[in-house]
Amino acid sequence: MPVGELIGAAVGLILIIIVAYVLVGSTISVAETMASAQQDMTHLQEIRLDTKIEVTDVKVTGDTVSFNVKNKGGQTITDFTHMDVLLWNGDAPPLLCSLESGSPYSVSWGAGGITSDGGYTTPHSLNPGDTLTGSISLPSTSGFCVPPENWKIKVVTVNGVTSLAPITC
Repeated sequence: MPVGELIGAAVGLILIIIVAYVLVGSTISVAETMASAQQDMTHLQEIRLDTKIEVTDVKVTGDTVSFNVKNKGGQTITDFTHMDVLLWNGDAPPLLCSLESGSPYSVSWGAGGITSDGGYTTPHSLNPGDTLTGSISLPSTSGFCVPPENWKIKVVTVNGVTSLAPITC
């Protein structure tokens, strides 16, 4: 009988070691995942803090609103398809404009061209100091600028940085 007890104790000890190994391994894996997620969030917050835009030169010609977006931060902006442009007047709901043609939104905005202060431009990128020319073609039935006061344009980048400017009709 003493041999059976020894075998049982050995099997129990092996099971305890296996359970401890699994628990320690899973704890280390969770800790690594959480540390990586925290590092990613810190990196995204740093990028957001270093992103600054300014909407300038807003003009209305007929049913077209043209505007410039200047990158005044230190980060390059490349994802124009997820940038949104909003138009609104006072308490009315905003008109959301998307860059993608055929989007579910009724109005889309277009990116005309990028000009650089330093003379060097990167294709499809708004480098620091560069200016993007945009335009919005509104339906003639939109009632835009009627009444003319309090219209605003807001540009929102993919990481949530915004710039707001009044529209003179």
